Amino acid sequence: MAASGGEAGLGQDTRVRSPKTAQRTKKAETESYSGQSTLVLRNIFVGGRRTSARLEPALWDALRDIAERQNRSMSELLTEIERERCTSGLTAAIRVYAVEFYRALADERKSSLLKIW
Repeated sequence: MAASGGEAGLGQDTRVRSPKTAQRTKKAETESYSGQSTLVLRNIFVGGRRTSARLEPALWDALRDIAERQNRSMSELLTEIERERCTSGLTAAIRVYAVEFYRALADERKSSLLKIW
């Protein structure tokens, strides 16, 4: 089915929107990760208390991966991050933890490859 007012098959959106709605839509389209909004708000448990964090979808995926690799729950991982953080906020600490985790993993793999050669 062709989009009204546009070329057939191009999927152009011709709906009339208020300037504010159009601006939010454009921002969401330009700041997307795999078609998702840039930040995702989730309720999380940290140290037995419920709070929330707003992170990029790639970081939520990374946290799930890290928790699985360490054989623990997301809550246990987030509690450790909270307990050991030196940064100003939990979301910043989560981002730093994920970067440091994958950096260490890359260093380990690099070292093991160098031993082979």
